[in-house]
Amino acid sequence: MQVVALDFCPKAVALTRSRVEEAGLSGAVEVVKQDLLEGIPGGDGTYDLVMDAYSLCHFTRDEDQQRVLHEIARVLKPGGHFIKIHIDSSDAYYLERLHTRTSYGHISFDPANGLKKMHCSLATYTEQVAQNLTLVKAVNVNFPDDVRGKVYDRSIFACLMQNVKGGDMNEKNLDPSTGQFIDPMFAVMIAAAVAETILVWVKEGAIPDSFILMVVMVGYVNLLLSWFGYHKSVLKSPILGSLRFIVTIVLLPLYLLTVVLATKPFYCVALTYTSIFFLWSFWEYLKYRERSSDKSFLSLQFRSFNIMVYLATAYVVMAKFIPASSISILPEWLFTLADPIGLFLIICAIVVLRAKKSSKDSNAPLSKILGQIKILLFGDQAGA
Repeated sequence: MQVVALDFCPKAVALTRSRVEEAGLSGAVEVVKQDLLEGIPGGDGTYDLVMDAYSLCHFTRDEDQQRVLHEIARVLKPGGHFIKIHIDSSDAYYLERLHTRTSYGHISFDPANGLKKMHCSLATYTEQVAQNLTLVKAVNVNFPDDVRGKVYDRSIFACLMQNVKGGDMNEKNLDPSTGQFIDPMFAVMIAAAVAETILVWVKEGAIPDSFILMVVMVGYVNLLLSWFGYHKSVLKSPILGSLRFIVTIVLLPLYLLTVVLATKPFYCVALTYTSIFFLWSFWEYLKYRERSSDKSFLSLQFRSFNIMVYLATAYVVMAKFIPASSISILPEWLFTLADPIGLFLIICAIVVLRAKKSSKDSNAPLSKILGQIKILLFGDQAGA
């Protein structure tokens, strides 16, 4: 085994070299003075394993973090691993020394050593920071620590990540928890949807009315967007528990039903969308639980897009089963146009959901959400 140890500090390099020599490991360990912002020594796919213990937290600019992580992914072999140990954003010692809030957590400044450090949660690190690597295993560690006579609740996380890009898909690497089942199963759902709608219309030579066509089109678009969303999410945050896997399997046929139920009363489709949004929020809750992230199930349920779908469904069901004459204070058109209005609300909920997921910030301002909607519809034209 050959090890390359990197540090930009000459004193640290000299100290490490002397310890390597004392241990009789000079032939196995090479100690190199290197600034990580200038790259990592080695060609593409050089190393089986890269390890960082409290080093990358000193890169407090987003672009510097991404530059180093890109280098790590570059020098890792396909299927190679990255071990990351990081101080969590909930660490009490560094929260007391908070300097700047950021989109991923915060930056602290410790006057004892004059250093700034970047802090984030495990979920934020794997989903927003280290996007070019896939999480395999992770653990949060909390412990009391006496620092200069004061006890703090300390918190760190350690994770094992993998460079899946370019890895071969042989039997040894196949693992449903990493999302390799997502693509074929969504493909089956789409094929079944086509067989139940487009092929039937072609055989019978009958095209349904415009409202049914709109319901079907929305169902297909949502199915495709969900495919992309699950694929990306599961690859970045592999399923660690069987419950989230089961919820995924239940959700798949529900996406199919939003298409094949188009010819049924619309409240059936609306109830299906309500089930999807409810279960998807539960799926998200399980994802956070697997990574020991503090997210409330109710807070996930009462996001704007969920509420829009729930209200649309309640409205459509009420208009279907409550006669307009029994609520004379409401205009009749609210009942006759309930299905189109309900569908419009569901479309808005889908667009807002996808825009917020694209922005990677559920509390993004309206201007950012509108910008993400534009990218969603027309692509990113920044480089045009």
